[in-house]
Amino acid sequence: MRDKISIDVCRAYRQTFTTDAGKRVLEDLMQAYPPDRPPFDCGGVWSSDPVAAAFRSGQSSVMKAISDACKAGELIPQKTP
Repeated sequence: MRDKISIDVCRAYRQTFTTDAGKRVLEDLMQAYPPDRPPFDCGGVWSSDPVAAAFRSGQSSVMKAISDACKAGELIPQKTP
């Protein structure tokens, strides 16, 4: 797990996910793998399977990382030539 992400990578996330296509993809990913979904929630049904919970937790972590990088990218000024 990485703790820091470079400014250039945050800019790349912003450029990728602020296009019309990027917004559609991000919205689809967020619906499919919500970052705030409880790990033991399996499509509205409670599951006690620890492997499935770990898998869903990983999915949520990836989506949170993408979301955080996009938000950070919005705060970083554009590069000037």
